[in-house]
Amino acid sequence: MLARSLGRAVARPPCCAPAAGLLSEQRRALSVKKGFQKAGKTKDLKTQGKKATEGRDPYALFKQAILAEPDRTLLKELPRETYTERQDRKRVRSRLMMEEHTRVNGHLSRCIQLRKEAIKALPEALQEAARRKDMTSFPITRRVFTDSAPIKDFKAKISATHDD
Repeated sequence: MLARSLGRAVARPPCCAPAAGLLSEQRRALSVKKGFQKAGKTKDLKTQGKKATEGRDPYALFKQAILAEPDRTLLKELPRETYTERQDRKRVRSRLMMEEHTRVNGHLSRCIQLRKEAIKALPEALQEAARRKDMTSFPITRRVFTDSAPIKDFKAKISATHDD
């Protein structure tokens, strides 16, 4: 038998050939004879809720692409970058990065200047307190906002591991 795998014909061993003309009971008996059983038949009722590794592997295509050898003829056909093209690309990238650096530093400079002007606008009694750095520590129990949802009973689990 031949099967299709990513556009290529792959020879299938006779034990894996599909039983086309058999009834479902005969197919099941044939598969049990070969050593295959239905996954649901061997599981307990407790473990039936989750699918562990049943069905098709969603990452099989990616695994195969990572493990595959590159096609040498296609690699030779790829256009190569010349020295001058590479230097031009590096020059453009450097210029763009310097523009970004200048933009960010300009923004920070304007923020510092605005802060100094805001302090000057305060009354004399408050200017000294505004110039002092705030070195008070943040409370340990403060809420930190994250992108993920909170983990249920996380604090209890952590305290349980520290108690041991």
